Amino acid sequence: MNYFIKSLWFGAVFKPQCWLCALKRNPVMPLLFAAVLFFALGYTCDIPDYLVSARWLIWSWLLGMVLFISIPRGRYKLVNDGKTLYVFIYDTYSKWKIAVDNPNRSGIVRVFEQEDGKWRKSGANIVIRGFDDSLAESSGFLLIRCPYSSWQLLGNGYNNDSSLFVLGHKIADYAFVFTRKKQHRPKLNLLHGRKVAEETVISYEKYDYVTMDDDHTSYAEAEHTLLQLPPACIISEEKGVFLLVKDKDTFKLFKLINGAQGASAYRVYTEWFTFKKKDNQRTFCKDNKRGYVLVKNLSD
Repeated sequence: MNYFIKSLWFGAVFKPQCWLCALKRNPVMPLLFAAVLFFALGYTCDIPDYLVSARWLIWSWLLGMVLFISIPRGRYKLVNDGKTLYVFIYDTYSKWKIAVDNPNRSGIVRVFEQEDGKWRKSGANIVIRGFDDSLAESSGFLLIRCPYSSWQLLGNGYNNDSSLFVLGHKIADYAFVFTRKKQHRPKLNLLHGRKVAEETVISYEKYDYVTMDDDHTSYAEAEHTLLQLPPACIISEEKGVFLLVKDKDTFKLFKLINGAQGASAYRVYTEWFTFKKKDNQRTFCKDNKRGYVLVKNLSD
């Protein structure tokens, strides 16, 4: 079935939020004002041509509204292992300011799955509060933000029908924490190539810079992936952020990279490292049994 035809969703015409968006942002809206003016002139001056023109303007405006509402703002094709997901995003952004790149733009997501030439709707529609498509081409991931700032993942086997992956709240670029119930420890989700590395943690901290023992430092991928990511030997030269996570009494250090090939996460192995945040400086040293232990906590 034609990709564009399949993306048309006339059910959006029955969604009030789609109409509210179209009334504020559709470029055919001047036709409505022109039609009102022609109607007024036709009845006032008793000129039939004005009334005919007004009717044509009304029909043109209505067609423009339906097309604006029914055509998706974004179309994405996510391929993995012979299965293809088609993701269509329909605009419900109702603010007057036109902010095309606003990551908080709301919308409605519909997902279709294509396998062996057959199409089927995958799951229910998703109401979103924004999305991130920066990994769609490199990793086959589309990130969507649902109400309450909870991010979810589409693509690469994680689809809307049976295995929608809830990433949680964003704490850094492509790092998320998912908290289930109070009795369960939070789960840290790190995007690495076409995989998600999961860590169960008690606490976590983000740092933009860390001082470490460069002569005795190595890096390892958080998850093995076939994607062409920066090799571990050059990670020290790449820009990124650091995450210090704690599980029970064990500390782990990760470096997160957002490069041209996509997002990647690396476990850091070193003899010691030091963080400084405001007036607080902490130094951790390697412990063969517990990962890293805090040896100094200094305040200037």
